Amino acid sequence: MKSVILFLDFDGVFHPLMGNGLKFIDLPNFENFIRKNKDHFDFKLVISSTWRREYTLSQIKKFFSPDISLLLAGMTPIINDIGDGIRYQEAQQWRAQNDMSSAWFALDDDHYAWNRVDQLVWCHDKFQEREIAILEEKLNAL
Repeated sequence: MKSVILFLDFDGVFHPLMGNGLKFIDLPNFENFIRKNKDHFDFKLVISSTWRREYTLSQIKKFFSPDISLLLAGMTPIINDIGDGIRYQEAQQWRAQNDMSSAWFALDDDHYAWNRVDQLVWCHDKFQEREIAILEEKLNAL
């Protein structure tokens, strides 16, 4: 079984960035994807969303179903800087401290925050069929 880290943004991934109060409407799609693939991949979920500035990991776990929350491995450190590639830098810092050997991907709506790396699954206000297909393709290529 291959180990895979998924760095997760929330706004623009699990709900529209400018959503009219609707939060986590696409989280069930993500959770079902994880359940469908958990026999083939050992997933570690890491929060890279700005929500980590306002919520603790314990609080964030409550947004997820109990079985999926068990896969939450942490949150990326916050680098107080601005500019392109900041989330990529935070993810690499997390990896250096926790797990450099696993494959990794990022689900995010901000491709500039990741320097447009190949590991990015660019989400455009959702995690639905298109995003699922892209992530499946990337995982199957491992």
